[in-house]
Amino acid sequence: MKATTRFATPFACALVAALAFTSTISGAADALPSWNDGRAKQAIIDFVQEVASTGSDTFVPVSDRVAVFDNDGTL
Repeated sequence: MKATTRFATPFACALVAALAFTSTISGAADALPSWNDGRAKQAIIDFVQEVASTGSDTFVPVSDRVAVFDNDGTL
């Protein structure tokens, strides 16, 4: 194995990890980063905060929550 190959593999892994970590942090600042700011986005964020806040009148326990993921818009 060449010396450059031994260096390149760990470097590439570190670079990928750093990029993944950076995108995770930047996504945390905005709950729906690909959405335009507006009433729909805010309504979803408000709803999730309400049902996830202990003590809220609309609180839903974790064991009763269901998540649905729709990647193509047909839901």
